[in-house]
Amino acid sequence: MIGHWSDSYAGVAEQLGARYFSVANWPWAANEAFLEKIVSSGGTFGLVTPLDSVRTGSTLEREIDYLKNKGYKVGCNGTQLLPPQ
Repeated sequence: MIGHWSDSYAGVAEQLGARYFSVANWPWAANEAFLEKIVSSGGTFGLVTPLDSVRTGSTLEREIDYLKNKGYKVGCNGTQLLPPQ
């Protein structure tokens, strides 16, 4: 799961049994390693934060851009980033 950090971010991920990563005070390289682990397995990323609520210049925006550059596409309901086919 990826999304803007909030009290609900970790809670939503935990309820769904999904992996998540807290990037507070972590360099981008640590975040990238987390994303790459899931990318390399062909995993899907759930979006806790709706795309239309992503803050410009945020870590989440950078994560989404990174995944799109890896070929990920937004799922039809806008709540997932799907791996390349």
